[in-house]
Amino acid sequence: MKKLTKSQMRVAIAKDALAQLRAEKYVATKNVYIDDTLLNDLYAKSKEEGDISAQPFLNTLKSCKVCAKGAIYLSTVRKFNDVTLCNFHDKSSEKAESIFGENNLLRIESAFERWKNEDKKGRETNSKLNKFIDKYPDKNVRLEKILLNVIRNKGVFKP
Repeated sequence: MKKLTKSQMRVAIAKDALAQLRAEKYVATKNVYIDDTLLNDLYAKSKEEGDISAQPFLNTLKSCKVCAKGAIYLSTVRKFNDVTLCNFHDKSSEKAESIFGENNLLRIESAFERWKNEDKKGRETNSKLNKFIDKYPDKNVRLEKILLNVIRNKGVFKP
């Protein structure tokens, strides 16, 4: 099997997150990283079954509230599994950050959470991001457009 580049991995993760969103397995929700219900279920499973792969549990997910980063973290585990139930929280974010990069994830999350970039006087400092935020007020549409943007731009969010 050919090893994927980071760009190809980002696109694969974004495509998976988009598919999960469209299947309503991911529910776009502001101010929610990953639904506590899922995190609690994973913790309970780790107590029952030990430190095993988290991927099978995510593949049978019914529904989970997520922000943009949460969707990316879950799809990172779904696509590139090396996370166990016990290290899920720390390792899923580390893996996603190593693939996407901190600044790219920050732009993605800023767009989803509608964090406009302004200076201390309220002047826009990133008009492209702010226009993107204004263009998509609905959180589901906004997350879909963010993921499509990432796919179109080979893994980099460019508002």
